[in-house]
Amino acid sequence: MLRWFGQRFVILIILFLLIGSLSVLAECTLNGEVIPCGEVGNMIGLFFASFSMMILVMVLLGLLSFVFWIWMLIDCLNNNNLHGEHDKLVWILLMVFTGALGSILYFFLVKVNKNSKSIGRKRKKR
Repeated sequence: MLRWFGQRFVILIILFLLIGSLSVLAECTLNGEVIPCGEVGNMIGLFFASFSMMILVMVLLGLLSFVFWIWMLIDCLNNNNLHGEHDKLVWILLMVFTGALGSILYFFLVKVNKNSKSIGRKRKKR
């Protein structure tokens, strides 16, 4: 699947470069005035650069949220401090069906509270 997307992305890059290079050779008319089409090619290059940066940021955010989701899912599976008969099952189902949103909820409602309670216990022992 990734290979398919990669091939399509490379084809898009080649198309954008071809369009940009062909526009340098042509003459363009804007409001009845002849302008060099290289300016249009520069605009296409700028569009492509900003579009590719946006795609890169989206992919990185997706990977980070996936890693965070896996981390919270593993933490939930290994957490023995969840009280109640079905707490662990409910959190796992919530994270599986809501993805990153369920992981963020688990992080702030369970993991942060667990860490703050353990810090409090360490202070009391001293």
